[in-house]
Amino acid sequence: MMYDVNTDSNTTSDHDKKDMLSNINKYNKFEYILIDVNKSNTYFYNSIAMNFEEKYKISSTFKNDSNSSLLLIRHNPHIKNDFVIVDSSFKIHYFSMKQNEIYKIITFAEHRQRVNDICFLKRSEDIFKTAFFSASSDGTIKLWNTNSNTSINTIRSKKYIIITYIVNEIKEVFSLDIMDDILAIGCDFNVNLYNLKTMKSVSSCDFAHSNFVTNVKFKQINKNKQDTDHYLLTGGEDGIINLFHVQNGLEEESVVNTINANQSLNNIGFVDDNIKFIDYCTCVQTFNIFSMDTYLNYFEFDAKSVS
Repeated sequence: MMYDVNTDSNTTSDHDKKDMLSNINKYNKFEYILIDVNKSNTYFYNSIAMNFEEKYKISSTFKNDSNSSLLLIRHNPHIKNDFVIVDSSFKIHYFSMKQNEIYKIITFAEHRQRVNDICFLKRSEDIFKTAFFSASSDGTIKLWNTNSNTSINTIRSKKYIIITYIVNEIKEVFSLDIMDDILAIGCDFNVNLYNLKTMKSVSSCDFAHSNFVTNVKFKQINKNKQDTDHYLLTGGEDGIINLFHVQNGLEEESVVNTINANQSLNNIGFVDDNIKFIDYCTCVQTFNIFSMDTYLNYFEFDAKSVS
């Protein structure tokens, strides 16, 4: 069943930053870390409450000395002060912050086109704490670790078009997420699941989106000690958000809900542990928290309204 987002709910204004929604990383349930990324600097702001009443405070600034723009940042969930930054020259930089000083640990430079997403492994063993995947428009997903200056493994995503002969064409990879030993990726208009042990595709979906899949997010719900449910949230440039119950793969019967946000999506995520709320950020600088019970926006923030 598809639900259109109701846009008549109240919005909040009078905030300090207009372009803060360029990159939102989940921090803790109804709190978020907002990061303002531009060509010259990256500002790290304190977490703020959902009502956005607290003021933003800069805790540290990273100066970009290169000629490349800063495009993406991801925090390491295992090491509090570590993070990855992606720039417009297709490079990935791993940093660590100590006593308010930021140190570059290593730079990776194997991608040949834009790096669209970064996802750290969910395993907390020491050997995996600095390991992460990157997704790129060059059609590859690469596995990295800071103990090596080259990629550990590469998944190549390709599509085959049959006319009078077979054409091997690159399939852009825009998004990825990990749950247990399964990697979800958004490739062009499709969603794919890969087994990380074999590094092979185990399920795919080509019916859920009519444009690029820009976001995929996993959620695991523990029903009891022995039983768990696995869900996948997908969002795309078509403005559609799909919630899959992926216990048995990406079949049409796996779709639990479909929501039309009416705008291309830059970011989506789960807010709570029981999937009562989801959040999404659109290309027109709006941030929304959507109730899966009422199918209405629980909270809206439009950055364009800030002077």
